[in-house]
Amino acid sequence: METIFMSVIKTIGVMTGNSLDAVDVVLTAFDGVNICDLAAHTLAYPAELSDRFRRLRGQLKQTAADMESFARDTFFSETVNEYTSLVARAVNELLARSNTPKDEVDAIGFHGQTCDHFPPSIAGGEPAYTVQVGNAGLLADLTGIPVICDFRSDDIMAGGEGAPL
Repeated sequence: METIFMSVIKTIGVMTGNSLDAVDVVLTAFDGVNICDLAAHTLAYPAELSDRFRRLRGQLKQTAADMESFARDTFFSETVNEYTSLVARAVNELLARSNTPKDEVDAIGFHGQTCDHFPPSIAGGEPAYTVQVGNAGLLADLTGIPVICDFRSDDIMAGGEGAPL
């Protein structure tokens, strides 16, 4: 009889909602059959960061989400990097509070902060899109953990609502 050993995969999921109130992170283990949440942590948004995102959302609407101009805008890049640093802090605090070494975590799932979302159910035949911002490379650098990102855009392009899970 052959024995099959399944390894456990540990990931950290990051959620920041439209309310701009907090970063929620959860450490989850998967063994091929079972899913188990091991620890969770919430870190409040600083009021200034919430205000910056509200301003950024307004600018995105005014420019019809012209990401090329935003890529050159220091306000945009500073806001994204401040947000990403807050996410990294939440992840690092979760690991410290749960006594989980970074090398035990396989990946961070990071969709970023939603700035605009126009899924097929709302688009009504117009092109659907979603605008998620975050710096996955910076998050990986600040946590020392690989980051998986941009899965909402992939889901929209595949005809989904941008909420693949």
